[in-house]
Amino acid sequence: MEYRISIINDSLLIKVLGPFNKSAIHSAGIFLKPLLESISSKITLDIDDLEDERDMVFHIGLVNAFRKEIDQAGGKLFVKTDKPSVRKYLRSTGLDRIFDTTGGHLLN
Repeated sequence: MEYRISIINDSLLIKVLGPFNKSAIHSAGIFLKPLLESISSKITLDIDDLEDERDMVFHIGLVNAFRKEIDQAGGKLFVKTDKPSVRKYLRSTGLDRIFDTTGGHLLN
């Protein structure tokens, strides 16, 4: 699993790619802290290129780990996904009530 970071306008885009690494859930804070201190408090996490949708519970674990760190820093997290299977999973678990899944495929 790897992260690709880019800055768009006043927001930081973090694209997560490759096979899922379960340890990323635990290391999200270590990865995010320097970014939150020096770059932006508005972050979009793009999870469309994560592989192995069978382990979606871990994908959501990663999103929640990012959300926790960003909330603690006073920032705002958006999650981008265009995959129908991920959106369906969010609806089936009730997580779509936490994240805004309308328009632009940004989960808020």
